[in-house]
Amino acid sequence: MVFKILIAVVACVVIVRLGLFVIRALATPAPSPDEGELRRVNLKYQCTVCGAQVRMTKAGEDLPPPPRHCMEDMDLIPTME
Repeated sequence: MVFKILIAVVACVVIVRLGLFVIRALATPAPSPDEGELRRVNLKYQCTVCGAQVRMTKAGEDLPPPPRHCMEDMDLIPTME
């Protein structure tokens, strides 16, 4: 009888510790990139097929390659800046 209670207590402690480990792992935010890796950009792209628009605010290059939508490259929309 005492042996079964001891096994139950050990199993409970293991399950609680495992659950807390998983919750802590999910609650930890992803590390942000180092300063200087991404730069601010203000680019707008539009799909030529369906007309969907995308606004890009950060990129690793001055003019990154255009995103793809509807299996086609999107066109850069000129801005008034």
